[in-house]
Amino acid sequence: MEIERTKLLELAVSPQTGLSKVKAALGVLVNEPKKDEREGLLDAREAQKYLRLSRSTLWRLRRQGLPVVKLGGRILFRQKDLDRFVEKFIE
Repeated sequence: MEIERTKLLELAVSPQTGLSKVKAALGVLVNEPKKDEREGLLDAREAQKYLRLSRSTLWRLRRQGLPVVKLGGRILFRQKDLDRFVEKFIE
């Protein structure tokens, strides 16, 4: 993605580029999804912060059934799964 961003920026600052191409390049950059907008997926550090837990506690909960998403060798947590899991412990 970083290569595409660099090419788009070069396109936007080139003097030969027409206004429509500049707008299109900037539109792609502006509309690029942010990390927190990717369907509520959190990495382990973000999940720890969200739940206010230590790393060891998060992994212990995972062994106890906390759902995860394995994507490209990474272990991610869906925010809605974290919320549902925590609700089980509310008295």
